[in-house]
Amino acid sequence: MFPLKAKTDDLRVVWCIRPSEQKNRMIDTYFEGISRLSSLLYSDALHDHLNGFHLSLWIEDGIRFTFFVNDGLDGEDFLEDQFQNLNFERYLPRDDEPPTPERYTQYLTKGKTYIQFRRFLQLITNIGLESINWDQAQSRKLAAEYRLDIGPSGQSAKPHFQGWYNNLSYYNSLTSDLKEELLEGLDFWFTSTMDWAHMFVTMVLPGDIVNLQENSAWFNPRKPIPQWKRDRFYDSITGYPNIVDNK
Repeated sequence: MFPLKAKTDDLRVVWCIRPSEQKNRMIDTYFEGISRLSSLLYSDALHDHLNGFHLSLWIEDGIRFTFFVNDGLDGEDFLEDQFQNLNFERYLPRDDEPPTPERYTQYLTKGKTYIQFRRFLQLITNIGLESINWDQAQSRKLAAEYRLDIGPSGQSAKPHFQGWYNNLSYYNSLTSDLKEELLEGLDFWFTSTMDWAHMFVTMVLPGDIVNLQENSAWFNPRKPIPQWKRDRFYDSITGYPNIVDNK
């Protein structure tokens, strides 16, 4: 799995990629893309060219691949070659935007820093990748139950996720301090509608219903959801959800 290498001078780059031969876009395109990328994402070579990455579903069933570089790294050239060899295409205009020194200032609350946030993104990305590869259906169920039951109730997410994480070799390889950092991050709420577990949700469901305007009354502010509505949400987001831009 990718090591924790976040640095204060890292630049953030966002590319949207998808398998170039996939013409009929469906949610399976996303998971096919994740599977095809696995050999690269698990490789030691990637460590030499990036300081971190995370990914989630994006519009038209592509992968939003966010990665971090600095002046001493050639991550863009390296990934361009790798994606071409794996038969991926970059498909949105924003791909042409230059790397930015984004500092995630919105997360500088309650003692948290953007470096801690980037560390968490890498931890949860490593966890999410192993979860998807191990049992995609159960991973999506776990994320859906979190979004619909645990989050709105205000309960801690730790017990909900820890039982699942105990099955994963990556989680079991972490030191006790890193395990606690991961679990604490799941409970850190930084806006009225999202939380750090959002990254796990958008990786494995994928997509997130809290971003749909018509659902804002159910999720902002967070509150328990009536069972009939909860069941409809559950059926939708564990099946073929509407694709939304996850900001």
